[in-house]
Order: sequence, then C-alpha cells, then structure tokens
Amino acid sequence: MESEKTELTLEFAQDRIEYLERLVKKYKYCALTNLMKDQDFNDKFHRVFEEFQFTGEGFTLAIIDINYLHNVNKQGWEQGNNLIKSVADQLKEIFAAHQLYRIGGDEFCAVVRDSYMSYDEVNKKLATVTDVTFAATKSTGFATPSKMFKDTDAKLTKLKLARPDFERRM
Repeated sequence: MESEKTELTLEFAQDRIEYLERLVKKYKYCALTNLMKDQDFNDKFHRVFEEFQFTGEGFTLAIIDINYLHNVNKQGWEQGNNLIKSVADQLKEIFAAHQLYRIGGDEFCAVVRDSYMSYDEVNKKLATVTDVTFAATKSTGFATPSKMFKDTDAKLTKLKLARPDFERRM
C-alpha cells in the first residue's frame, strides 16, 4: 500500500516536471522556428555583453529582417510561415554554435563571438541567406547593449529604406 502511494507520488511529480519543462519551452522558444524568443534575448544580452566586456573578446551583433514578408502574407499566412521557417533554418545552419533569436515577426538576431567567426565572415555567410536584409555591427569598447542594438537596428532600417524596390507601408 505504501509503495503504491510512493509510486503514484513519484508519477505525479514526474508529470509535473514534464509539464513545467513544456511551459518553459513554450515561454522561451518560438513554436514556428524553435528559436529563442525576444524576451530571452532581452534577458540574456545584457549578461552576455558584460561577459564580453570582462573577457575583452569581441563579438558581432547581427539583425536579420525578412524582405517583403507582408507581401508574402497576402498570399496566405501559411506562405509567410514557410518563409519565416526557411530563413530560420538557414540561420540555424550558419549560427548553430551561437545565440540566435527570433526577436519579432520577421526579425532575427544573432550574437557571434569573434573567436568563432569574424565580422567579415558573418557578413559573407549572411549574404548567402535568401529573402532577407541584414545589418551587422561589431562591438566596440564602450557601447552599451541598448545603444548597440539601437545602432544595429537603425543601420538595418537605413539599408531597407535605401533599396530602390522597397515598398513603404504606413
């Protein structure tokens, strides 16, 4: 009788642990791409930035934006989801050993250590990803995480707006 109670209690505890693990995964990871979400990026990037400042190692922050997702979604949201998943899969191949996040509907962010891949290598590899615009900046001595992110995002926006075929939507 006592062993049955213990077994049921252990089974309940195991079920509870599995449920909590699924809940954490749902909170931290995008269901479509299986990449970490922007909340996790915001939480971790400040710590990562401090680590880089402490060690002196450089890194590249790359923000990747899918071109014309709005137009693709007009053909059906399934098409848009397929494009997002395709780009995410290409980015996973490039940045497998690095922090890669889906930070918005059509935006991704990668944090890449210089010891693994130089800024120029990041740019070359990103150029192979289809259907995207990207902007990457290299860390500098006294940038703050929020300033670095804002600078990179502004650079991305400037690149997008400079495209002759960019469709402005309001």
